[in-house]
Amino acid sequence: MGKYLEYFRISFLNIFAYRARYYVGIITYLIYIAIYYYIWKAIYANAAQIDSFSLADMTTYVAIGWISRSFFFNNLDRDMEQKVVDGSLSMDLLKPVDFQGMIYAKAFGESLFRFALFALPTGVVAAFLFPIAAPVSIAGALGFLASTLLAAVIYVNINFMVGTLAIPLKNIEGIVHAKQSILLFLSGLLIPFAMLPEGIAALLKVLPFAGISYVPLNIYLGKVSGTEIAVALSGQAAWAVALLVASRVMWNHYTRRIVIQGG
Repeated sequence: MGKYLEYFRISFLNIFAYRARYYVGIITYLIYIAIYYYIWKAIYANAAQIDSFSLADMTTYVAIGWISRSFFFNNLDRDMEQKVVDGSLSMDLLKPVDFQGMIYAKAFGESLFRFALFALPTGVVAAFLFPIAAPVSIAGALGFLASTLLAAVIYVNINFMVGTLAIPLKNIEGIVHAKQSILLFLSGLLIPFAMLPEGIAALLKVLPFAGISYVPLNIYLGKVSGTEIAVALSGQAAWAVALLVASRVMWNHYTRRIVIQGG
């Protein structure tokens, strides 16, 4: 475990060395929040409520959603692609550590940095600029924090699986771009599932992607409460474990025969 904690620490320090781009990122995420806030404000111009969401709900939903994303977002899949292209993957496989464990330690080290110097500052500034509501209860706040941590695990697993595709495909740039755009919708960040047709909403709610944004945000807003929070967290945890197993199986399959570029 000590080896992986060291990767965790090194990842945090490496990102801290290039922290200027994250200060720019704070402005970028504030722009995202502003854009979607004014879009929803225009949509609600002639409606006090859409389904179970008021404008106040949507403002909080959008702001907290993007702030949360600034915490768990990572480019793990692009990093894995680069390792295949430059040949460094072969050296990583020779190290006396589990590659997947090493990559995950680095990703969570980055998340710690993002939480301290990205998500928190973005949240503080956004709270002054937009009418963001606080969690409806202590249980909701704690449930949201736990749910966001599980969202980070789900997101890391998905990115690792996409990154693994670089081994057989060599170039996954198009897949990465498509994944990022599709996840914004499938996770419920762009549009709450409650506003979608019933059949589509029901399908999206049972997929793992809902655990990235939709589930945490509904807990925050109090639309999931009491024992429902425990059920929602259990569903996220189940998907996190299932995706971890799937990513391990996928990794073991593609690393049986590797062709490395570069190096």
